[in-house]
Amino acid sequence: MDAWAKYGRALYLLLLHANFLDEPADSRLKFASLFADAVTSVPEVDLAWWINSSWREQLVAAWIIAANPIVSLRDRVAKKLLASATCFAGQGLCIATARYRDQRALDDLKAYLHVYLPVGDREYDQEWCVGSLAWLDKCLNTNHSEIFLSAQDNWKVTSHGRELGALNPERGIERVGRAMAFLDELSKAGEIQTGGE
Repeated sequence: MDAWAKYGRALYLLLLHANFLDEPADSRLKFASLFADAVTSVPEVDLAWWINSSWREQLVAAWIIAANPIVSLRDRVAKKLLASATCFAGQGLCIATARYRDQRALDDLKAYLHVYLPVGDREYDQEWCVGSLAWLDKCLNTNHSEIFLSAQDNWKVTSHGRELGALNPERGIERVGRAMAFLDELSKAGEIQTGGE
């Protein structure tokens, strides 16, 4: 059985929007076990292929990379994030970018927000990105997210000049924070090893 059949098909719907966070406790445990197995079992060559595929594959690959920040895939993660060419994949790409926990990660997340804010008619993964940036700010004792959060007009969704509503950056911060706590718990429990090359 190939890696996508074994892991990807079972994981992508739970990784989408971090849906696993809202599952009952027993389902979360099953998900965590399968995900941890994927992190330690999916070969880097498969991840490299997935990160260049459709949104489902990109999403799963990005989450696996978030759990084990593989240096050799970092440029692809950054390129895919900034391109924002497929739906949903950016959620995982934001998480993966932040998990590198360094200045370049800050720069990559800020670059995305500089391109895709104000939201206007481009409602993509801005909430996930600012959430990831806010989480990384806490890790690195910086405050880069504040400039994006302080301008409310950044978050307005419009179409043909009409305001349709607004994204909620606080929702992104909360969701990403919970997702990062999940990844940290897996790592602390020894179920996954981080810092892959």
